[in-house]
Amino acid sequence: MSVMRIGVGSVTLLLLLAGSLSCSDSKQQSEEKSWEEATPAPLATEQSVPEATEVEEPCTFAVYRANNSLLESIDAPCNQGAEPLTSFLASFRKDSGVVRARALLPSGITPPHVVEDPFRIISPDSTGYFASWITIKRDTASFCTGYIDSDILEQYTFARKSPDDKWYLIDYYNAATQDDISEYAD
Repeated sequence: MSVMRIGVGSVTLLLLLAGSLSCSDSKQQSEEKSWEEATPAPLATEQSVPEATEVEEPCTFAVYRANNSLLESIDAPCNQGAEPLTSFLASFRKDSGVVRARALLPSGITPPHVVEDPFRIISPDSTGYFASWITIKRDTASFCTGYIDSDILEQYTFARKSPDDKWYLIDYYNAATQDDISEYAD
């Protein structure tokens, strides 16, 4: 049992309320009726709330996710032949000599600098930024960073003539070092 402390103001309010309740029975009944009319109906305790669903992944990234899984498979066509793509990428990531020797880039395109893990997969964040394999085929593969259905920030494209050949970097794009402004020319 809990004890309730009542202050002076509360006592005064209770006395006024008790005095108003000591009216005649008919007046009390009419007041009770008006009190009942003024009291809102109790709220329903059961409300329907839509079930939470997973955030829908853009369909383009769903394709990219499938490509990421394909690259990891030793049975993937890109990993068959004289040089599996995964083996080539392991050396490409670590050795600037491999980058220079295996870069068959068009004139004017500088090979990328070797960084710790340039092909780290990143699922899209709230801005749509991602990093993923966008193309994985038997003799072609492209890794891209950027924004879903928008700007590409960096892209590596690798190819080989056939499964009996080695992989080469055949195209590289980096938006930060892009010098081509022809699209803005008059």
